[in-house]
Amino acid sequence: MKRVFRSRVKQRNSKGAILAETTASTALLYGFVIVLLYFVAQACFGLLIMNGLSQAAREAARELSVLYVRSGGSSTPSSASINEVFEKIAVGGVVNNASQFSATWPTSYVRNSHPQQTVTVICTAAPGQTGTVKNLAFPWTSLSYFTAKFSLAGLNMQASATYPLRP
Repeated sequence: MKRVFRSRVKQRNSKGAILAETTASTALLYGFVIVLLYFVAQACFGLLIMNGLSQAAREAARELSVLYVRSGGSSTPSSASINEVFEKIAVGGVVNNASQFSATWPTSYVRNSHPQQTVTVICTAAPGQTGTVKNLAFPWTSLSYFTAKFSLAGLNMQASATYPLRP
């Protein structure tokens, strides 16, 4: 009779140990998963910002090429008209004003030159710029309450686009 009692006690103790080990390993696993999800979310925000910068740079380069053609194609358009183009372009939460753009024009304008002359636009994310997902356009509205913040402190993110000048 004593023997049966002792085996039951050992069996209960081993079940408790298994439960404690499972709980501890699950807690460690959940902690790792949460940290991993945080880094994935930050990487997604970074890709979202880079995509917005790239989109803004391409759009600005196209618009400046059209502006060059409209101005006669013999010289760089005026800085006021260039700033006007930059002010029109905005990507929610990423590109907010003309100070984030810079344009590089050819030094001389030769018609039918080879290689073809181009304008290059660089769009830079402002250091320390912050935004919220709420400022960004989602294709559905059910996430409009979601306001996770992201910050560009310490990062120098920029994108460039080059577009041909065709007078």
